[in-house]
Amino acid sequence: MISHSVCCPLTACKKSGICVRHANYSKTQELESYELLNTRFISPDENGCPHLLVEKTERLAFGFVKMLNTIPLGKVKNFDGYGFFGSQPTYSRSKNGKRAISPDEQERLLKIFQHCGADISLGFDRYEDVTVLG
Repeated sequence: MISHSVCCPLTACKKSGICVRHANYSKTQELESYELLNTRFISPDENGCPHLLVEKTERLAFGFVKMLNTIPLGKVKNFDGYGFFGSQPTYSRSKNGKRAISPDEQERLLKIFQHCGADISLGFDRYEDVTVLG
């Protein structure tokens, strides 16, 4: 696997303006040493190359106590938080906002809450936007 810090010197690549690896290369004059992609093995096209690395914003959720409290009493037994998160400690940390809930987990959890009759319009207790490489 190629690390996120590897540099790419291909300014002719159509995706060089958004590629983190090309941005890394732009900063190399300030560095004593750096890793570089071997351009002999790179054939970028309209979509860049297989090593294209871009920053994107991801919205993490924290806590779901508000939604959990809206599940009708008769349907609470249908909500299996321990099973979803794999363990009681992970469930508790997620429920109480101590553990980030990924976008994929959010989507799956909202379906479970909806199936259990919860008010999903409340959303999760809090959100945080983070920059990730992908």
